[in-house]
Amino acid sequence: AYGQVLRMDTAYCFIPRYGYALTGGQSVDNQPIWAQIDTGASALFFTWKEWYDAVTHPGASSQLPNGAYECPHCPVGPITPVIFSDGTTVHIFPHSGTFQIGGKNVDGITFGLVSFQDPPPDVLTPVHSIGLGRAVTPGYHLLMDQLQGKVASTTFALYLKSVPDAVRTQGELLLGGGDPTLYKAPLTYIPLKSQQEYLVTLGTLQVGSGHKSIGINQPARIDTGTQGL
Repeated sequence: AYGQVLRMDTAYCFIPRYGYALTGGQSVDNQPIWAQIDTGASALFFTWKEWYDAVTHPGASSQLPNGAYECPHCPVGPITPVIFSDGTTVHIFPHSGTFQIGGKNVDGITFGLVSFQDPPPDVLTPVHSIGLGRAVTPGYHLLMDQLQGKVASTTFALYLKSVPDAVRTQGELLLGGGDPTLYKAPLTYIPLKSQQEYLVTLGTLQVGSGHKSIGINQPARIDTGTQGL
């Protein structure tokens, strides 16, 4: 259906030899994958099973906690390097497939498959990426742009909730809109300081009932792909 909101389950969890990550679950060509949700980058890519098994050992991809994308006959097309702020580099090549998000199928989504990583996989566990950033990856279209006409709008919403006794902090990524039942109206809208990234002005910071820092008045980037403040 067109004009819908796609609801993706999310989880905040620990990935061995990587760290904590906010991930979203979907199926890509009927292959279950949990990918990091990253508002600080725009690349949409998945770990290519055949590459990972080749650089580790046969069958190693079955031990990856978040899955891998299997495509034994994928032609390796134009390579695009993606470099992250911590220096991690992956090389991706384009492929297209069908996404299943919250029980809804979306055809013809183009994404990258990883054919190289530095640091190598035995040092840093590969993670998939759902990039929701604003700066375009060369040769690729933003996911929200690819969803135009298939979802209600190009906006997205993200929330987490604490579930008693749950191993993971759970929530949802809503692609194409929001859900007014999940918040107390009215929402407070904060202007962005940049067209290229989610940059806001941070004035005051307080976590819970802890110390309140005032007068910060510095730009802060909202980046769900990082683990620090």
